[in-house]
Amino acid sequence: MKSMFDSGTALNPANLAVTEVDLPVCMDGEALVKVLSSSVNRLDLLQAQGKAPVPPGVTKIGGLDVCGYVVDPVSLEPVELGADGKPVLVIVLVSGGAYGQYVACDAE
Repeated sequence: MKSMFDSGTALNPANLAVTEVDLPVCMDGEALVKVLSSSVNRLDLLQAQGKAPVPPGVTKIGGLDVCGYVVDPVSLEPVELGADGKPVLVIVLVSGGAYGQYVACDAE
């Protein structure tokens, strides 16, 4: 998948580049979301300035806010369709990874 990946130690705009990376691996209790849009929020900006460290173990793919739909991690097909036959949208706050095409998040 494509993502905005940070090659440095903080989410500094100078280090960001569109990069091909592996799909996130979902752990127990997580779901895979196909990202349709994301945003830049205050914490993203603080992390970019080095004023808020990225927590240990969090992906180096930036972004915290996600709008998308849950997909099957194998087929990448939507797991739930609405009455109109379109995927059901979700809005999620994640600890990182929103600037990728897919992100793993809490299934709840």
